[in-house]
Amino acid sequence: MAGVIEAKVRVQGDPAALQAFRRVANTRLDEEFEHEYRELHTATELDWRIKARRGIPFPAFAAASAEFPHLLVEIEWRRRDDGSSGQALVQAGRLVTQDARAAETPGELALSVRAAADGTIGLALALKRRRDGSWIGYALTDTEHAFFQLAARPDGHELLASDGVEPEWAERWTIGPDGTAHETLAARELIADELLDELDWVAHAFADDWVWFDEAPEEETAVERHRFELHGYRVRPANLRAEKLKRVMAAEPGGLAFESLDADARRAAAIVAAHWLRTAGSA
Repeated sequence: MAGVIEAKVRVQGDPAALQAFRRVANTRLDEEFEHEYRELHTATELDWRIKARRGIPFPAFAAASAEFPHLLVEIEWRRRDDGSSGQALVQAGRLVTQDARAAETPGELALSVRAAADGTIGLALALKRRRDGSWIGYALTDTEHAFFQLAARPDGHELLASDGVEPEWAERWTIGPDGTAHETLAARELIADELLDELDWVAHAFADDWVWFDEAPEEETAVERHRFELHGYRVRPANLRAEKLKRVMAAEPGGLAFESLDADARRAAAIVAAHWLRTAGSA
């Protein structure tokens, strides 16, 4: 089924208006497109699951939206052939905003993501193991972010971190059996170009699939802002995508979590969390 697009369409609002919207949308779906769809509606939310073979099903829902301009239509889609995905809002017959993304986070990344119940990021780590055995990655809270490198030493570990995503190391932790020494580097050390390219790839591969930023233009974040309002999440400078919070992360005491870590990655993540997070939290 190469080329098939799997779409989810949701509309929330007054039950009477929703039923009328449903009749118009279904008529257009049946008349104009070769779609397979299931309806998972409730009294307060319309929910279609669609397999589309002739493009993203905007026209049918735009036509219904034009008749019910007060209802906001939320569309998510994913292409089976390449894993790319996107989301859009349609209102009053118009495409309000659209956000398309490449395929999901690459499998070679190990992830550890935690958030409070209101969606606030506690700590998100994306890690990648290098051929030399060191771990590199991207660390993110709701207000801070950094590149990092964790390397084993004969008597412990050395952790380096940048200030934001500047191309230089700004902090060093030397971790050994007698404790941890932390220093803010007076003369910052440039990150080698090859390593910087890898770090930048890790950060983008994670952020493109998981994160949106409050400072981004309104038209790029309208879908996420709408979802945060619907679900009661708190908007912070850096935010996890609502889809991840609702459908990927699992509840744990005090909030939400997602992990894709093996034993080695879990040990590396614990070291970064214990040292960088403590310093970032006190900045």
